[in-house]
Amino acid sequence: SHGVTIITSKQFEILESQIAAAAYAAEDVIESHVIDRIHAMEDARRYSARLLRYLKKAVTTESDPLHQIHGGSVSSVDLQTVIEEIDSIKNTVMGFKDEIGSKDDHFTQPKCSMNTMVGFDEQLLRLLDKLTGQQSNRQVIPIVGMGGIGKTTLAKNTYEHSLIMHHFDIRTWVTISPKYNVKELLLQLLSEKNSQIDEQLLGQKLHKMLWGRRYLIVIDDIWSIEAWEEVSRFFPDNNNGSRIVVTARISNVATHFNSTCFELTFLDEDKSWKLFCEKAFGQVGCPSELEDIGKEIVKKCKGLPLSISVIGGLLGRSNRTHKYWKNIAKDLTSILNSGEDENCLSIVSLSYTYLPVYLKPCFLYMGIFPEDHKIRVSRLIKLWVAEGFIKLNKPQSLKDIARGYLNDLVDRNLILKHKLGSNGRIKFCKIF
Repeated sequence: SHGVTIITSKQFEILESQIAAAAYAAEDVIESHVIDRIHAMEDARRYSARLLRYLKKAVTTESDPLHQIHGGSVSSVDLQTVIEEIDSIKNTVMGFKDEIGSKDDHFTQPKCSMNTMVGFDEQLLRLLDKLTGQQSNRQVIPIVGMGGIGKTTLAKNTYEHSLIMHHFDIRTWVTISPKYNVKELLLQLLSEKNSQIDEQLLGQKLHKMLWGRRYLIVIDDIWSIEAWEEVSRFFPDNNNGSRIVVTARISNVATHFNSTCFELTFLDEDKSWKLFCEKAFGQVGCPSELEDIGKEIVKKCKGLPLSISVIGGLLGRSNRTHKYWKNIAKDLTSILNSGEDENCLSIVSLSYTYLPVYLKPCFLYMGIFPEDHKIRVSRLIKLWVAEGFIKLNKPQSLKDIARGYLNDLVDRNLILKHKLGSNGRIKFCKIF
């Protein structure tokens, strides 16, 4: 409309495949040149022959526009073909850039807090009051709601509140997955990595640690009563105001505790918009020309905080033009009307579609980790490097580049910060 050219997701996919093909072709040219040099060396003939046979097996099909580069011997013509192909891609990219607007002109990195909480101020105050109240007997406080509604965020903001940090002698946090292991849960509660002793002795050790002290335990994402019964017998009632907070998606799990339940509901339009703005713009605020289309997008998230956070992370790192956001709104409508029940999953899928090509394998790789698993960042970076996901870009090291990728995924709300190290960097992360 109005003579504006709309660039589709399909065009971006074609461009991505062209860039990948050119990159592989360039690699082949360089590797083949290295092999030729090895071949020229008298004492390396056997090794070069094997490498040449290996390369011949990797010849692509005739349908590949770059097939003449991938196969056969290397010449200056091959190298020139690669250069011409890359120049062509560059011109295409510059054309796209003119169409959608310069990213640098419209993008400011949002600075968001580690656990942004919007719309649950009243619940936070009630929970703080419940945790620090006068009742001396041990109390269990359930927080209930569907996935992505903000249970963990509310619990985390409470857990890290200065009032709570000063009120309790011991605070400990444990996350329970559907396939839990009792020994691992006890080790988490004890803040230990491993132990040779059995569950019963670990439980007794935990009981002894908690005995006589005012403690707060958060059990995040409990799925069954059995998991609670396995560990709760080691939580003493010291009659000194100890508290246990339990988050659960299933209401009948929460009713088991016979206590006041904090049931979280969807955000209203005003709170949804406020959360979106914090995720997308930080303290800057939404530009007036994007407000109408922005509110249209937020409305489609139906008040689910996780959906709003993910789409806010996507748009906060995209081109801030009405035309680009209109395309996002159109794609969002399409996937939400496709018959999928999982609203947030659909939005995560859209966010993945708009990820830069270099981040896609890193994000997909997170699927090897169990739900709610605490992932050590140093190990994750080594795995990404070993898989070849990180490409060297001097003067940065592979490790620094990988950390940049991780921070980018965190900014997009696709990976969660779990724990920071003493240097302020992310030490552990988690996936939704």
